Amino acid sequence: AVTGDDESNVMNCLMARKKGAGFTITQIARTDYVPVVESLALVDRIISPYVSTTRGILHYLRRRNVRAASLLHNLPGELLDIVVEPGNKFIGQAVKNIKFPRESVVAVVLRGGEVFPATGEFSIAAEDRLLVFADPSAVKKIQNMFVK
Repeated sequence: AVTGDDESNVMNCLMARKKGAGFTITQIARTDYVPVVESLALVDRIISPYVSTTRGILHYLRRRNVRAASLLHNLPGELLDIVVEPGNKFIGQAVKNIKFPRESVVAVVLRGGEVFPATGEFSIAAEDRLLVFADPSAVKKIQNMFVK
């Protein structure tokens, strides 16, 4: 990766690929360029200082039981990766009986390396990881649900 302006970085990767590079990675500062470069498959990996910083701050703000928090391009919300700690009041409850904010949806549950759809009958267990998409207005409520 060569540091310079975004367009030069992408062009350098394209030239490297043309000369036989097996893998290309570049830094792109402008977040509006990231989806374009990704959709055109111009490079193999993109590093965005803004996105990296934002994810780091979100992770810090969401506390230790939220393993990751990501803002999604062009979507008004966050994807939260929440770990259900032992002793949480929702352990043993079916997803349908947990009152999640209306502005959120539990996408999947990760348990012991397996992925399960978060259907209404699925019961939450300790150490489950819930992937929840939430509108910004619901993030604090969800965070409070899973913090001791």
